Amino acid sequence: MELPNGIKVDTLETRIDCALARATFTGNRPFSMWSQPFMREALQLLRKGYIPPDRHRIGGSLLTELYTESYTKTIGIWRQIQHLNITVDETSNINHQRVMVITITTPQRSWLYCLKDMENERLNAKNITEWLLHQLEALLATLFDGDIDWKCINSLSTDTCSTMRLVWEILQRKSPLQHAFMIPCDSHGLQLIFKDLLDMKVSQAMTVKHIFKEANDIVTFFHRSPLRYADLQAIEKARNGRKKALIASVITRWGSQYNLINSVNELKESLIQWAQSVSEDSDKSKLVEIIGIIQDITFWNILNDLCRVFKPLHIAQKDSEALNATIFNVIPRWLKLENEMRTAALYTQLHEDIKAYFNEGGFTARANLQILSIHWVAYWLDPKRIRQPLESSTKEKIRAILEPQEVWHDFLHFRQQDGAFYKARCWEESEITIFWLEAADIAPKLASFANRLIHTVANSVTAERAFSLMNLQHTKIRNRLSVEQVEKLLFLQINEYQLQEKLNEEPTPEQQLEDEEAESARVYREQSLEFSSILNNLNSMDQKPATDLIEASPEPDLELEAPRAYKRLRIG
Repeated sequence: MELPNGIKVDTLETRIDCALARATFTGNRPFSMWSQPFMREALQLLRKGYIPPDRHRIGGSLLTELYTESYTKTIGIWRQIQHLNITVDETSNINHQRVMVITITTPQRSWLYCLKDMENERLNAKNITEWLLHQLEALLATLFDGDIDWKCINSLSTDTCSTMRLVWEILQRKSPLQHAFMIPCDSHGLQLIFKDLLDMKVSQAMTVKHIFKEANDIVTFFHRSPLRYADLQAIEKARNGRKKALIASVITRWGSQYNLINSVNELKESLIQWAQSVSEDSDKSKLVEIIGIIQDITFWNILNDLCRVFKPLHIAQKDSEALNATIFNVIPRWLKLENEMRTAALYTQLHEDIKAYFNEGGFTARANLQILSIHWVAYWLDPKRIRQPLESSTKEKIRAILEPQEVWHDFLHFRQQDGAFYKARCWEESEITIFWLEAADIAPKLASFANRLIHTVANSVTAERAFSLMNLQHTKIRNRLSVEQVEKLLFLQINEYQLQEKLNEEPTPEQQLEDEEAESARVYREQSLEFSSILNNLNSMDQKPATDLIEASPEPDLELEAPRAYKRLRIG
């Protein structure tokens, strides 16, 4: 309720209105949901005489009001984040409008910042760079009340297309983001391994792509024949008590190919039974071809092998999409993947195909596109690896990054456990995050750099998920929504859940350590104030200012001699 002078009156009805609208937006419900007769009847039972807001008010003033409220809360949270990781992506919506999204990620949370209509802008590297800098400048101006600090932008993660790689080059050559890490999405790189092996045009793995083609033919056949598919589902239910789906792959999502072959493999017995039950007078050529594939025992043996070989890749790709997948996980994941795929292919009919992919440069070429020098820095900053030999070529890559940061010599001392790192307390910590928090006293610049990497997310999945939610919000039924309205809906749907979860989250070990340090600092400040108060009381007896006593005191300056834990909070 709002008075003529614009002052809002907080009543129970207005709170209910806002609660219903928030449930509508965050649950992706129709704006007209509360105006439906049965919903009105239910609301009347809960509160007699209450009239819910109609769709025009929900999609109008209430959307704007709740967006503004959520934006204010979210900005307050972002101001507390030391390392902002930015992800950017582009797509088209239901109305064929080209839109770009910016999300903010941390190892714990992902947030939507904006969704913008690019209209007729040419999306080349130069224009994307200028647009991105403009959007981030507006964000930082809001966060810091006009006093812009670009250093809080920790990284930029995008897909691995050539345009985005050019954006990285422009930003690192001359821009306020020269300091930021440019991170290729690890999930994209892993998905492209599927493409290397399965793409009918480029793959050299003849057996692999042949078996995949036959599995894909089976799925396509049943999806185009609902009656045959119903017969198959009935057989599966009779055999196992429930139905299982044949999953089609998505052309632009190479990771979905594993789901296809695995779904066919899991329905093996039902498919064989279905093929045996088909009437003999069925002579359509495609049907005969599919039955021939299903009844071929060699097909099933190789398909089972293919599932085994691809399962580690599927798991690695899923792990790379996790919110807490940081840059420290990338190289270990790729090394583990190579070992597991090679091992899985041993003694199978796919062995030659997989061995050729790894031995003849296919995997190496893919890894070299994905793994940058900054990944190697992260890999070798893990204290568990100081005993492992560091190759000279990799060492030079690391040096090229660390030397300009004035931390190269600290890195050498860290590797050799000498200098400031000799018998340092940090070696008592096994957790990498705690290790570098402890090391902040002895190597502040290197610890600050390591801390940035620890908080660097290695994927752009949050931007893609924002587009998935956009497609749920902006549908054919809602095709009249403007991009600005969809932006507000997405902001509420994504960020309200993040705000809610943050209220209920338990602190991580490193947060607990920082909280303890903050508490130490608070106690120290209180003791300092108490000491000053005592001095002032004593000085008031002879009218001598307390400040004179402090200046004349031989004791160290209180502010300069703050506890080590307190100083560590100021690092980075």
